[in-house]
Amino acid sequence: LVTFGKSVFDIGSKFEKYEVVLTKAFQSQDKAVKSMNDLQKKAAETPFTLDELTGSYVKLVNRGLSPSMESMTKMGDLAASQGKGFDQLTEAILDAGTGEFERLKEFGISASKSGNQVELSFKGIQKTVALTPEAMQGAIESFGELDTVAGMMATTMKTGEGGASNFSDKVDALKVMLYQGLTPVFKGVIGLGSQMIDGFISLVDWTKKMWNANQPLVEVISSL
Repeated sequence: LVTFGKSVFDIGSKFEKYEVVLTKAFQSQDKAVKSMNDLQKKAAETPFTLDELTGSYVKLVNRGLSPSMESMTKMGDLAASQGKGFDQLTEAILDAGTGEFERLKEFGISASKSGNQVELSFKGIQKTVALTPEAMQGAIESFGELDTVAGMMATTMKTGEGGASNFSDKVDALKVMLYQGLTPVFKGVIGLGSQMIDGFISLVDWTKKMWNANQPLVEVISSL
């Protein structure tokens, strides 16, 4: 029970932090909550965990990108087609936006830079775009629309791995709901524990001061 309670707190507090970060980025709690709800629905349709999708989404938003759920689908299909994680593709996209293309090779995408332009190549398809985070994201997303890539997540969901991921997402969603309902309890326990530790620290400090103040008397009594 204690272990489960800890896992509820860990996953719940993590998603609480995600919501706070998105609220700050969007300057709107409503938009942040909507994004979190959309991501939960999207995770149920993908072989990627809710935690991975949400964490990746937050990274993109914090770098000035705000992908739609359709964009997340295209990126997810591309990652799944290469047997890679969604977060790996996210890191590759963010690196590419700054002119670092090494991670794109893990997804079979080659890139060559010429001035402020970049030529990307994937499965025989070439695209030349400006070297900006938005342009790089759009180009990489477009590879997820190819016939040999699109729908890859849906196909993967029919496998055992996809089923396990879906089950894991439901467990995480349940833990988040429990955390939201038990937040006052968690905060109360943490607050009480913090007060007890502060009290113990104060007692130790008081004992130390008393010892230092009376040490000369103790030495006199000891010598007698």
